[in-house]
Amino acid sequence: MALTPTPRGKMARLYVAPQTDFATFPTGAFQELNFMSETVARANTLPNDPEMGGARHNPGDPTDPAPGRPTASGQLTLPMDMNQLTWWLYLAFGAPASSTDDGNGNYTHVFHSGAQALPDYGAQIALRSGHVKPVPGLKINEFSFATGKEEGYRTFTASVLGRDASNVAALTGASQTALPPRAKTAAVIGRTLIDDVAIAQHISGSFSYANALEAVDYADDSASVSRYDPGDRTVSFQPRLRTLAGANPDAVLGKFQDERNPFKFDVEWKRSDTSSLTLTLPRAFAATPTPTASNGGALEFDAQISAAQTLGETPQPMLIVTLKNQIALTAVTGA
Repeated sequence: MALTPTPRGKMARLYVAPQTDFATFPTGAFQELNFMSETVARANTLPNDPEMGGARHNPGDPTDPAPGRPTASGQLTLPMDMNQLTWWLYLAFGAPASSTDDGNGNYTHVFHSGAQALPDYGAQIALRSGHVKPVPGLKINEFSFATGKEEGYRTFTASVLGRDASNVAALTGASQTALPPRAKTAAVIGRTLIDDVAIAQHISGSFSYANALEAVDYADDSASVSRYDPGDRTVSFQPRLRTLAGANPDAVLGKFQDERNPFKFDVEWKRSDTSSLTLTLPRAFAATPTPTASNGGALEFDAQISAAQTLGETPQPMLIVTLKNQIALTAVTGA
């Protein structure tokens, strides 16, 4: 007997395009981007409808449910590709504070945290032939990544929200733009800096940024969520650090002894002078850590780093993201 093979996710493809507003799904060209996995799904709880009257079989079984309010949420695991990051950083932070071209096709995009409004994407995930999942109003609620030295390529996880998710037979839109030139980032090249000095004894860690999106509803003749508004942004970095041998074994530990003394903190990946990503916290703080001796091994400690915006005559945002690549901003915004 011949067996029908089960469809596999390796053939899935992801396409995104900017939306003009939260409710209107794009109809033009979509950009294809790479991904490792996705868990974006529709949620729609059907509430009980406890209406009385009419003939019933019994008093205990429920009657037909009432309409619910669908939403979409999940996670995307994405490659830290310097070119493809332009789309995801635009979605997470909005339009960059600046975007410059050196005249040779190399661009520098500088994004700031704290934007009052964030853009929407329409996403389409082609799971297999005849099965496409459209997700209108896609927004990044949080993104996170590991910071330790690892084999392979660096990836990051984006927690996303959407207006809805459905199942259709074919892709929407006039065309699909081919993948951008690849600029994948090896997981061994990242480094962290405190006050512009590299931390050589950084063992492992995780970095996250959250937009704290909140669903907002109003009477708009639609069952779906009306919009998502960003809340108070947060940054969390949790590195595991090792004390040094030699004349100043507590050099790094000393940076964290005063919990209210700010310092500059950077996470950097540099493929070349024209292909890099730097996340800068101009005003970072850390709770005072204490080293431990586990099983007689090296003295290590876990730091808890947060951040705040800089006040005064030259205020700065909590997080500045500088991306250098070969992608013009117009390719991302559609403008």
